[in-house]
Amino acid sequence: MNIKGFILAALFAAVLLQTGTVDAIIVKDADSTWNTTSENIPENITASPRIIAEYPNSIFSSDLDTPENITALPRIIVEYSNSIFSSDLEDPPENITASPRIIAEYSNSIWSRNFAFPIGLFNDTEPPVITNVTVINITSYSATITWDTDEIADSLVKYGKQSGIYIESKADSQVVTNHTVVLTVLSQDTTYYFVVNSTDRDMNSNESIEYNFTTREDEIPPYTSGHDPAKGAVNVSIDTNIVIHVLDDDSGVNSSMVVMTVEGDVVTPVITGTSADYTLTYDPPVDFDYEQVVNVAVDASDIAGNPMSQDAYSFTTTTKEAQYFDTGPGTYPSIMGTHEGTITPNKKIVVHKMYTYACAGTGGHTEYVRFHGIGLDVNKTWNGYIGDYHNVTFDPPFTLQANTTYSYEIITGSYPQIIHEQSLPTANGTINCTQFTDANGHTYDNWILAMRLE
Repeated sequence: MNIKGFILAALFAAVLLQTGTVDAIIVKDADSTWNTTSENIPENITASPRIIAEYPNSIFSSDLDTPENITALPRIIVEYSNSIFSSDLEDPPENITASPRIIAEYSNSIWSRNFAFPIGLFNDTEPPVITNVTVINITSYSATITWDTDEIADSLVKYGKQSGIYIESKADSQVVTNHTVVLTVLSQDTTYYFVVNSTDRDMNSNESIEYNFTTREDEIPPYTSGHDPAKGAVNVSIDTNIVIHVLDDDSGVNSSMVVMTVEGDVVTPVITGTSADYTLTYDPPVDFDYEQVVNVAVDASDIAGNPMSQDAYSFTTTTKEAQYFDTGPGTYPSIMGTHEGTITPNKKIVVHKMYTYACAGTGGHTEYVRFHGIGLDVNKTWNGYIGDYHNVTFDPPFTLQANTTYSYEIITGSYPQIIHEQSLPTANGTINCTQFTDANGHTYDNWILAMRLE
């Protein structure tokens, strides 16, 4: 039975009503608060200028042919079927358990129609007529069954590996006229027998004759994609993770057969996703070396046992950047004294020595230095005019962390070069002068020692 036909027939047979108010006539199913089979509008229904057509439990909207004088745009509202009231339910009452459905209405209309609910929809005893049973998209592990019915009804496929014996089933409770059911997790190269069944809203059921199909044999192996770092990539960070996708378009990847090796060692990546597309993520326990060529290989098989050709590739890590903090040279005037201030590097610096820029023709040098801050407190005293006396060497070295501020105290001798600024930004961070006290006891806030940490 074609419900849509009844609805349209009744609609076009309807009688144009008097217009002029701003309320609405609502056409509801049999569970409405008034009898929709009546040709007369109940006395308590006073609205007239617009019409809302609903198809209870259907998957389509009203299909109204709008009169020429209706210029308002259609709008979508949500209603709940089988409720005792109509329209615009934002927070349905607790006793409303039906699912929401979409209907169409024309706002600000100037016409209305008296709509008699088709009596033919009641006491339906005819089962749906099933036609056009088809099998499409057959793979080694899945198939799609489609068919049509002459009225809206649910969908059921019963299937098995022996004719007349259907030990598996797949159902869809949504009522439709064009039915689609996808069967998955099938065996490859296997014949399946099936029937389709549809039941309408009045519980009239119909079942097809038996059909069959045969799944394909899976002969296609898995493959890889989405390499990160990419194959042949250069300047890769030394702390990189390795990510690669292993995919299969048929039976799926067998996760137990996935093997990853890095630099010749079998590693254990984290595997996420589905058998159609597994993502392998390997987080090395230690950083790679600078300028290292990293070799990676992946082997895999699918569930059907088809092995993938090994995917072997490499990438190269970045060149080691020079790690230093350098103020650059300074100028006169200069005098020995005590420098206090802060230093904030913008990259991690492992400090082995500190170099002091000396004024020309002098023995400018650092006699004592201390750096301290979060997790750090180191100091060193000058060894005198021995060897390269412009450097103070730290053994063991210490580390200044990136974007961390440290305090310093530096006592100089002779005439070191001075940068006469309170704050000095450099390519590798910033240094500030808090106070400089010279050998004569005078204090300044804009004397920064010209020096280099490396």
